[in-house]
Amino acid sequence: MCGVAAALFGAEGSAAIRGAFVVVLIAAVAVVAVVAVVAVVAVVAVVAVVAVVAVVAVVAVVAVVAVVAVVAVVAVVAAIRGATVHSRSRASPCTASCVFAAAHTRPAPPGPRAPTWHNGGLVPSVCVFCLMTPLSELAQGQQYPAAALYVVATPIGNVADITLRALHVLGLADRIAAEDTRNTGQLLARYGISKPLVAVHQHNERAAAQRVIEHLQAGERVAYVSDAGTPGISDPGAKLVDAVREAGFAVVPLPGASALATALSAAGDWVATFSFLGFLPPKPKARAAALQSLAKHSHAMVFYEAPHRIVETVQALADAFGGARGLLIARELTKLHEALHRGTLAEGPTWLAADPNRQRGEFVLVVEGAAPEAAGEHDHDALLGILLEELTVSSAAKVAAALTGASRNALYTRALALKEEKPEA
Repeated sequence: MCGVAAALFGAEGSAAIRGAFVVVLIAAVAVVAVVAVVAVVAVVAVVAVVAVVAVVAVVAVVAVVAVVAVVAVVAVVAAIRGATVHSRSRASPCTASCVFAAAHTRPAPPGPRAPTWHNGGLVPSVCVFCLMTPLSELAQGQQYPAAALYVVATPIGNVADITLRALHVLGLADRIAAEDTRNTGQLLARYGISKPLVAVHQHNERAAAQRVIEHLQAGERVAYVSDAGTPGISDPGAKLVDAVREAGFAVVPLPGASALATALSAAGDWVATFSFLGFLPPKPKARAAALQSLAKHSHAMVFYEAPHRIVETVQALADAFGGARGLLIARELTKLHEALHRGTLAEGPTWLAADPNRQRGEFVLVVEGAAPEAAGEHDHDALLGILLEELTVSSAAKVAAALTGASRNALYTRALALKEEKPEA
């Protein structure tokens, strides 16, 4: 090209063209450089924008997580405080640290399939980090057959001593047989339970048992409760149980409160074995005769007594057994004015007389049994007499000692005396 330019324009023209070409080339290089710089700046700007957006997004996520955590903590604290306030509320008829809501039960539908009863809030729930676990599930984990009599223990004072299974069965039952329908109706109302009631008490127990059997024959579940405590223990219920079992129906016991077991649990080690004797005869002569027959009874004895006879009964116990024996007076167990006094029979009447309030309420008396008597000189005469018919005095004493654990020397002396007393054949 430069050659052509030189031929046309001469040497000077060629130099001018070369100069122009260089200028154009430099300009092109400059443009490319500017474009490259602009591109780099644009990329850096985009990267910066993306980084800013990413930082903003991370900050936003952290903020959201923090807000959720704060809300969760506030909710947990509020739930715990609410549960605490709820458990301390006195608005509920229940004296325990929970509230028993009303139970909405329905009659069992006909058909061979046993109905499932849900107690819908009757039994309290435990809140652990707001995860509610219904305790009623524990009571439902057992079979409750139809056409069965359920013997249910109820509180002896504090209504909070009812068991979860008792509440479940009372809600499940088609009807409830009761020693006193009025008292039982009031108790059931405390738990939000309403059921048909049948009176079964000591004056009509045999006749009422037949009515209960008729309900069982219809496939119903019938629960039986006494006024307080476990039925059949110095309370009606035993004759009903016999009649139901003889009729071929199941009897299902539900454990619970008992004045007997409650008093013994606080008696102490001196009550290793015991005999439960219930109420003593109310008339003085009959009571004295009953106590006289128990004078040598080695087991601790447990009696129930009413407030209007407590002083004379404790005095009769002291007269019959002697004042040195141990005595536990348990009064108004599980109730507001519960009192337990451990002393002796001699001081029992004095303790009761010291405060008229001590003579009020229902009583359980635990009396120490008689001390074992020392073996008498003639206790083994019958055994020695039989042995002496076949053995010598020495051999008879040896065998008797092995059998009875008594002193061999003492048995030898007694055997020798018996041998001398026996006339020669």
